[in-house]
Amino acid sequence: MSMEAVWAFRERVSADAALGNEVKAELAKKDGDLAAVARRHGFDVTKDELEQGWATACNGELTPFELEIVSAGAGSNQGKFNPPGPVYDESIPAPTIPGH
Repeated sequence: MSMEAVWAFRERVSADAALGNEVKAELAKKDGDLAAVARRHGFDVTKDELEQGWATACNGELTPFELEIVSAGAGSNQGKFNPPGPVYDESIPAPTIPGH
């Protein structure tokens, strides 16, 4: 377990579209386990290490994949991996502003 493994996992996720899709699917789950995904791909990391790495990345430079995740609402500046919520739900009518 090490932060080096966290950084290596970040790089692999950014470079491997299939792994990126697997990460997105895991983040979409209510109780997703991103550390389990990392371990399945040979990265010995814990949830705490991933969260620490995410907090560090948010204060530095994000990978293109991480920027995509953040822009989709799956990330947080709180240092936690949060499942994505709907960015826009077409089934909910837009609010109306009286007089406009």
